[in-house]
Amino acid sequence: PSGRFGSALAVLDFNEDGVPDLATGAPSVGSQFLTYKGAVYVYFGTEGRGLAPQPNITITCQYSYCNLGWSLLAADVDGNGNADLVVGSPYAPGGGKQRGFVVAFYS
Repeated sequence: PSGRFGSALAVLDFNEDGVPDLATGAPSVGSQFLTYKGAVYVYFGTEGRGLAPQPNITITCQYSYCNLGWSLLAADVDGNGNADLVVGSPYAPGGGKQRGFVVAFYS
């Protein structure tokens, strides 16, 4: 991973196995191609062994200048008592000038 990897972090139990997982933002992924699409990498935790050495889940954006992963938050969005992953993208292109978006991934 590269692209400002680790500039945003969130700890949550994304796969609901009772062990904390780590979500890491890398909003400048694609900078070598001047696309800056960004990415979020989720590393599952394992009891007694820590985090996976490679990301278990990679979330990417299809749009240039998306900067996905600029901000991350662990919050219970759907009200089920479990933290969900909230991902911010402040520079996502829209129907006009650049506009951002927020996406929640339920755990």
